[in-house]
Amino acid sequence: MIRQPLMTQTMAGNAPGGAKGSAGGGRASPGSRRGPSRATRASHALGSRRAPRSTATGVAPEAPELRQVARRLPRLELTRRGWGLLAVALLLVMSWYLLRLRLLTDAASLLAAPVVVGLMAAAALAVVNAVRRPRVRLTASRQPQAGQRLWVSIKVRCLLPAFLPAWVAWQVGPERSGRALTPLDAGRSALGMTAQRRGPEAVMTRWIVVAEPLGLARARIPLGASTEVLVLPRPAELPEPLPAPRACDLPGGRLGDQGEERLASLREYRPGDALGSIHWRQSARIDQLLVVEREHEALPHPSLALVVEPGAYRGPEHLEAAISLAAGVVGQWARQRLGADLLLLARRPGQGAWAALRFGTEQAEAGRLLQVLARLEPGAPGGLGAMEAVADHEPRLSLESVALPRYARADVVITASPQGGGQAVFPPLDPGARGVLVVAGAGRAQATGAPDTWRVLAVADRQEQ
Repeated sequence: MIRQPLMTQTMAGNAPGGAKGSAGGGRASPGSRRGPSRATRASHALGSRRAPRSTATGVAPEAPELRQVARRLPRLELTRRGWGLLAVALLLVMSWYLLRLRLLTDAASLLAAPVVVGLMAAAALAVVNAVRRPRVRLTASRQPQAGQRLWVSIKVRCLLPAFLPAWVAWQVGPERSGRALTPLDAGRSALGMTAQRRGPEAVMTRWIVVAEPLGLARARIPLGASTEVLVLPRPAELPEPLPAPRACDLPGGRLGDQGEERLASLREYRPGDALGSIHWRQSARIDQLLVVEREHEALPHPSLALVVEPGAYRGPEHLEAAISLAAGVVGQWARQRLGADLLLLARRPGQGAWAALRFGTEQAEAGRLLQVLARLEPGAPGGLGAMEAVADHEPRLSLESVALPRYARADVVITASPQGGGQAVFPPLDPGARGVLVVAGAGRAQATGAPDTWRVLAVADRQEQ
């Protein structure tokens, strides 16, 4: 299975503690009083803005409570200026050892004294915040799509003077894979990044880096708060529109339980019924209040089958193309406020029989299937069994592991054109059903072995288009 990391922007300039970039702020680094470079100021301008509202819902995410961080030991370190003064002081001490001039020791003491004072000030900040641990709240954009800008913001409550420069040290993904510094202003900071690939990614706040007034030493106050950002796949449109699903003759769907209302019968009035539902003409005839009882027409409940068999794809890029096509189909059904099923198809290990994991949603919640596509990792140990954990992240998703019967039934089946131009890999399709077979990575229609009742769509690679 291919790991899908989340890429963060590279920061310009030298950041404290070996960090290689920053996503915010217009302040100088803790180790220097010199202003940041032009490239650094340009990158810092991104982090000074507040996180925008969620692109998926249009509203700001609900903020959790401030949580106290775990107890960890703070760190003290010298800045470049502090190390420079200390090196000059040591050089003067060595010169006194050779020349025996008392003036050299006085000069060394004069240079070392500010360094000691700076360390004491940084130590005081570290001790105070170690005794009274900071409280942290992390909020993130709700499920952005790959390629979109996402924001993770932090609110910190700690004991820091407002005039001291402070930064938040972030870590994105695995250790040393992506680090950033953003300025802490009035207890708030935000990290902006571009989600390059789908999948879950952990974002962690490691430290608050605060410099003492002289800029010779700094303290690292531990945070350790983390959150997970789920990046949804970017949807891709099919070359031809799909037929509108119907509730009467769906090959792989089932009837919904809600839909358009229609007049069914009359019943007696009950306390709490709306006055607008009273049938006044019939009520006047029998001298008793009657209420219109309405029932719901069945809505279609389409199904999408995605082949995740390892031998069905030429490489990771073709698998991602198929997932993007599946996201486009799910997005179309979500805009129609339908419920839908997603079937992940693969052969059982050591057997020729096909098995499926069926993820189901209720009406108007087909978009939740995008979370399954975002976490999809074919080829992981356990095969389809490894995907059962996806339902744990979203309680509204139902999960069922089934063995396919003789034929597969679904409204849309997505697979890919294998290496060498061979026949696409998919389970036998029901010849009595009318569905759509989508073959990703095929530049033109080819012999697929699908029944004549199935419509075949060939989607070319991006390189060929």
